[in-house]
Amino acid sequence: MKRPSGLALALLLALACAGPAAAEPEPRVAEADALLGDAEAYPRAVDLYRAALADADDAAVRQRLARVLAWSRRYDESIAEYDRLLAAAPPVEGAAVERAEVLSWAGRLAEARAAFEAILAAEPANARAARGLARSLRWAGQDARADRAYERALSLEDDAEARDEWVKLRAGSLPRSAAETDWVRDSDDFERLGSRLVASFFPDLDTLVTARAGYLDLRGPNLAAAPGLARRDRGADLSLGLRRALLASLQGELEVGARIYREAGAFPLARGRLEWTAAPGSVFGLEVDHRDALDRSDSLAALEDGIRDTTTRLSWWQALPRRLELFSDAQLGALSDSNLRRGAGSTLSWQPWEAHELRLHAGVGYLATSRRSDLYYDPEWDVSGLVGATHRQALPGHFVLDLEARGGYGGSHEAGATSSGPAYEVAAALAWRAGPVRLALRASRAESQRASAYAVNRVFATLGLDLPR
Repeated sequence: MKRPSGLALALLLALACAGPAAAEPEPRVAEADALLGDAEAYPRAVDLYRAALADADDAAVRQRLARVLAWSRRYDESIAEYDRLLAAAPPVEGAAVERAEVLSWAGRLAEARAAFEAILAAEPANARAARGLARSLRWAGQDARADRAYERALSLEDDAEARDEWVKLRAGSLPRSAAETDWVRDSDDFERLGSRLVASFFPDLDTLVTARAGYLDLRGPNLAAAPGLARRDRGADLSLGLRRALLASLQGELEVGARIYREAGAFPLARGRLEWTAAPGSVFGLEVDHRDALDRSDSLAALEDGIRDTTTRLSWWQALPRRLELFSDAQLGALSDSNLRRGAGSTLSWQPWEAHELRLHAGVGYLATSRRSDLYYDPEWDVSGLVGATHRQALPGHFVLDLEARGGYGGSHEAGATSSGPAYEVAAALAWRAGPVRLALRASRAESQRASAYAVNRVFATLGLDLPR
């Protein structure tokens, strides 16, 4: 969103053709004006305007030149022409707002905001500058400030395009509620059935508050190494989370809560995350998560033995040219049984066609633990590589279908033995939305071969309601 929209461009084209009345316009200017309806003819229009200005300086012609340069995305050249207009005595009317708009289209958002704010300090009723400030704040990710700026701009002058932008800005901040259910079963006879209620709301567009309350029903195998541990347990969890934009490029998230089990007792939950957008298309994350051992081990025995898990995770997402993107992460888990779990992974994704939601993926993963345990998977090392594809397809009747398939090979060293074999994962998800109601169902199966085959099936369902503001 760093260029004029269709309506704005039509308006600017009309403005470009409007200037001081002249009975006989300069021929080169008249020819350039006639070319403004065709974007491919902009370079010719620029040459004609510049030729006319070389013979006679004319503020109206220079303003048209500055506009066409901006529409051609030659932003630095356009800003230089606006600087000449503003240096005139008196400055050309409207040049300051147009220059600030070009700064915003060029991505120089801090400069654009400062320029719009200076205009509004001198002209509080300038609706065009107010709209420009709102857009600059929205493009910079400062949603709460943008929300207030749009409200101010629309109070000065109703504008259909700005109102539509405001509606879209607020659409992502509706209060939400959902009922969720998930089921997991693996080939080691571990089974987990969970259900929870989730509610969230935005006190302002920079702050999200989320509350969760859930129920867990767990079953696990009888381990010969730990015969006294329960093979079934039930529990409840409660948590409250807060996510907030701390700076324009920095978001923070904090979640606290507890899980209370009938057999295993109580465990605190605490998670903190910082996410930094270093540049457009580059996001770094740092997360620290403390909880029981259930989520990252899928082992009821580890839970019943009272093991706690504190994991620190670093992540990096990077957009690359030609619709490529890279995601990498590394994590270190400190377990309360004095074990350390190390993990890392990287996935390269490619979208071959911009118009189709098909993505191809290639990834590698690594997992290792520092010592043996009879209660959960404990390889000295485990490496794997997978390639696959994901596809999203809109269907009639407000349905959206997601398909995933991956396959590859891996190996591990555990209990003094090295083994290897193939691996695959398939998944399908169907989502439906109509007004405030949304439904989703996802099912997946993954299988890998090491010394023995291991398979896991998962099903997730949600029924959600987005409430009006």
